Amino acid sequence: MTQESVKAALLSAIESIKANPDAARAVYLVDTKLVEDVRCSANARDFAPMTVDQPMGMGGHVVSHHVVQH
Repeated sequence: MTQESVKAALLSAIESIKANPDAARAVYLVDTKLVEDVRCSANARDFAPMTVDQPMGMGGHVVSHHVVQH
């Protein structure tokens, strides 16, 4: 995509949401499994599973990124 086509798509989405704010709602489904302590395995759509952990100060072991770092 060119910058102009990205800009056009974003402006179109903005106008659609202005006209119908409920169109901005999104649902993301993720299947998570607790592995150990606060470390989890997460699967989203057709992507490979990812491990999510917390910093040591929050009970984790820092074996993977925090969820907001992915």
